[in-house]
Amino acid sequence: MAGTPLGEPGSAQHILQLVSSGAASSRADLVRELGLAASTVSLRVQELVDAGLLTESGEGASRGGRRPRLLRVHAQGGVALAADLGSHHARLGAVDLGGTVLDAVDLPHDITAGPESAVDWLCEQVAELGVRQRESGRTVRALGVAFPGPVQPAEGRVLSPSRMPGWHRYPLRDVLAERLGIPVTVDNDATMMAVGEHRTVRPELDHMVVVKAGRGIGSGVIAAGRPHDGANGSAGDISHVRIEAAGDRPCSCGNIGCLETVASGAALIRELALQGVEVADTNELLRLVADGDPQATTLVRTAGRHIGTVLSVVVNFFNPQAVALGGVLATAEPLVAAVRGVLYERCLPLATADLEITTTDDFRQTRGQELLDRYTWTRPESDLAYTVEWVPLLHATSLPGGPVEAESYLILKDELVTRIREAGPLDGLVYDIHGAMSVIGLTDAEADLTEAVRAALDAVGTPDGGRPMISAAMDLHGNVSRRFAEPVDLLTAHRLAPHEDAWETRERAARHLVRCLRDGTRPHRAWVRIPVLLPGEKTSTRLEPAKSLYASLAEIEKLPGILDAALWVGYAWADEPRCQAAIVVTGEDAELAAAEAEKLARRYWEARRDFVFVGPTGGADECIAQAVASTKRPFLISDSGDNPTAGGAGDLAYMLGKLLSNDAIRSGKVTAVHPGITDPLAVARCFEAGVGAEVTLSVGGKVDANHGGPYELTGTIEALQRATEQKDRAEGGAYDRGVDMAAVKSGGVTVILVERRKPFHTLADFLGPADGGLGIDPRTFDLVVVKIGYLEPELYDMAADWLLALTPGGVDQNLLRLGHHRVERPLYPFDEDAYDTGAGPDLTAIQLVPLA
Repeated sequence: MAGTPLGEPGSAQHILQLVSSGAASSRADLVRELGLAASTVSLRVQELVDAGLLTESGEGASRGGRRPRLLRVHAQGGVALAADLGSHHARLGAVDLGGTVLDAVDLPHDITAGPESAVDWLCEQVAELGVRQRESGRTVRALGVAFPGPVQPAEGRVLSPSRMPGWHRYPLRDVLAERLGIPVTVDNDATMMAVGEHRTVRPELDHMVVVKAGRGIGSGVIAAGRPHDGANGSAGDISHVRIEAAGDRPCSCGNIGCLETVASGAALIRELALQGVEVADTNELLRLVADGDPQATTLVRTAGRHIGTVLSVVVNFFNPQAVALGGVLATAEPLVAAVRGVLYERCLPLATADLEITTTDDFRQTRGQELLDRYTWTRPESDLAYTVEWVPLLHATSLPGGPVEAESYLILKDELVTRIREAGPLDGLVYDIHGAMSVIGLTDAEADLTEAVRAALDAVGTPDGGRPMISAAMDLHGNVSRRFAEPVDLLTAHRLAPHEDAWETRERAARHLVRCLRDGTRPHRAWVRIPVLLPGEKTSTRLEPAKSLYASLAEIEKLPGILDAALWVGYAWADEPRCQAAIVVTGEDAELAAAEAEKLARRYWEARRDFVFVGPTGGADECIAQAVASTKRPFLISDSGDNPTAGGAGDLAYMLGKLLSNDAIRSGKVTAVHPGITDPLAVARCFEAGVGAEVTLSVGGKVDANHGGPYELTGTIEALQRATEQKDRAEGGAYDRGVDMAAVKSGGVTVILVERRKPFHTLADFLGPADGGLGIDPRTFDLVVVKIGYLEPELYDMAADWLLALTPGGVDQNLLRLGHHRVERPLYPFDEDAYDTGAGPDLTAIQLVPLA
């Protein structure tokens, strides 16, 4: 990349990357990661501390000796200015060293007329931005510029950008550095995006392709851990690859038939105009897609197939570990689904075996009055409605799945921080957070978010100049690290699994907050971590020992001086150091809180081998055979390894294959319905064929390619359902943002294919709306095979009998098969016999002092 080279191993930049990503949090961690002498690491760390780039404070978890002091990037150690240039606009901003955007603005400006006026304007804007930062006491460290065209890597010189005469060989980096007096980095915008994705999001990957799809199309390439610019800075320029579908359409590069002429945002806008639909920009185009406009949706989906066609060659040739889709067009699910489908259709199986394709638009976001309406205690009939003034900020939730891409996380994090700053002063915050979010590049995403929230609240303060309180309502399957717990005043969690008390938990958090504000109390918190990590299907409160353990929390709360007691089992299917059980007891009596936390932790530890699956289990074939032989109907089977609400891909056809290999089911003597296999391409083909058509489809196995490939399904399309918006479930999840669905019957099996991951927890999920729904009643089938773990209440009541199939997948109940290697050890059940001799684990409560 033109400007600053990547940090060499052990360099100051490398150390900053390790600390900022969470890969290292102490000097000892750095010694292990770098393989350098402790004295060398200490010297370099001290240099960074002295330069104001790192801080060292607090204590981390002990590994047997003295507790290490924690290293963190000093967010106030300076800012980098950034300018993302487009042909007719620019986005400028400042980012602190913790990754928080402090100052950002979008401005219209035409840079196509030539460099002189554009550089004058850019210098003026950057200078003003720098002045604002310095007036706020921030040190400006450097400027990064993303340019919409090829950039010569060694010199930061622009080379032959199409549609921009006068820019060829312009020394943009040197001109800006001389005029602004700060270090400057310049590179192609897509390459910049790829570098950012790699350095801050996926540093563990060596090979990846990042596509920027907006008004134009570009891509950046990371090869062997470094940006690959090519000889003249044009590596990754897929926009000018010729494709057959483009015919002889002229391109701005002087060629004909380029991808850009049929798949860029500009091309789609032109095509819509020819069809009589005028849109001003890509954002307006995407609004049409979101509203289901058939012309816009078809164009965007076709563009995705064109992009996928070109990328399939790239994937086969380059064999990257990941393809990341960015840019405004990547927020359109039809485009992303089409790209994904073409890649898995056209690429060699070896090339896509471990290929990840990531996107952004997976969060349901709630703001304003809609957010106030979401909670019971803010409504007029609640006694809390008028006790305080409730100010809506932001709530964002998605169906559990793979890690959140860093860009999406940062967008939501920045919005929440900005809304806090704009709404302040504030007395407190009800923090509705799950606790098991993974973000690419972070090892403790909730802690990172919470630190930013705490900093924003402290900045605005309370109306009387005090420090606002945070009251967190969490899922018991979340993780609570010390780093997360320290900035939070009050913590509580669900006490039932399944989570029938989800809304009760949220209201409890609100009442705790109001009570403390009313009484003027600042509670003590006693935090204990327990080296146990179990799946939810072994810790359901329907059975002992979880039933008694969670029932005891209410008894602890009755003790004088105790406000709340909470127990988290942790999230078993992530591989992060924070993943293990934890307890927090909160109250005014610090010593009593610590004693109760330790007693509860000891009970949980001693019961670790007593936890069993919530229902009878077996392998897939065994469960199907028992269900077929049974007279109880409907007989439900959980496909537990591919449960989307636990984070599974939801696209495995493993159980479908097992069902159709059973003679009684294949012949139709026994009927079964199997909902929820995710395959957007198969769903699209069903809609093209129509109800009643016979189709042969390659189903599933495209996202999770490690547990069996696609299944070739031949059957008749029974029903189709277009996406419909539904209300949130009790968990508050974005489960029903709406998906296209298709029901296909083969033998005795009716399989429900979905465009995007969707759980089936209620009768309504199967039936759909009265008008245009699938109309499938699971109670009329002999077998119902659902991608789920323990049964949600409505399914539980529906089942005449039930088996939990221990199937393969991303959320395999057999944790030992998943290959955890980053969790802190020893950890039960990975280290079955750990602590069997000796004093056992250290379950001493750490007392977190009140946040005055």
